[in-house]
Amino acid sequence: MSVGAIAKCYDFSFAGVAKHLEVLQRAGLVRKTRQGKEQLVSIDPEGLAAANSYIQDYKQLWEQRLDSLESYLQLVNKEGDT
Repeated sequence: MSVGAIAKCYDFSFAGVAKHLEVLQRAGLVRKTRQGKEQLVSIDPEGLAAANSYIQDYKQLWEQRLDSLESYLQLVNKEGDT
């Protein structure tokens, strides 16, 4: 999609959308190419795969930590009941 077409989909200014897209491009999540006067934006599958892998690693870490916390709190509550 063009930057202009993306901007029309949101209640942001064109400049605001362009800034957000720039951040996504620097993060490797989208690519920009020029076609005439338009800048076209597309998703970068490799960047999204890397981001997904990173997020999944932290998801697993936090799920383990929260499970441990839940077990600890259940133990503390049982000890408090006796």
